[in-house]
Amino acid sequence: MEGILVPAIVFYFVYKTIELFVRQKERKLLIERMDQTSPETLQSHLNSVQVVPRGGQFLMLRLGALSLGIGIGWILGRLFYEMIRQNYGSGMRNELDSTILATIALCAGIALIVVYLIEKKAFNEAKVKK
Repeated sequence: MEGILVPAIVFYFVYKTIELFVRQKERKLLIERMDQTSPETLQSHLNSVQVVPRGGQFLMLRLGALSLGIGIGWILGRLFYEMIRQNYGSGMRNELDSTILATIALCAGIALIVVYLIEKKAFNEAKVKK
């Protein structure tokens, strides 16, 4: 684990440092372009911009659904584990472990799909109100 962790941390900080300088240049270019345009043009662009709901609005819903999905997946996986172990014995250790992981992934995925549908519905309702 340490063999992967150290290069990952180094790569992350190098990436963020480069990103910092790139975004700084982008901001400077944007400010220069804003200075060159007339106030009327800027005002017309600001009036035409549509505000879209931010993704952070549903962050707690996503985390809650993910936690719920993991919990339900673990419980179902454990039930499947016990059922398979009673019927076939404990000789299938690797298959049993993968059963638990598969049910956790399946339930977490279903939970996130449900959250996506809720977000999409809320986004469409917000568009209709405008």
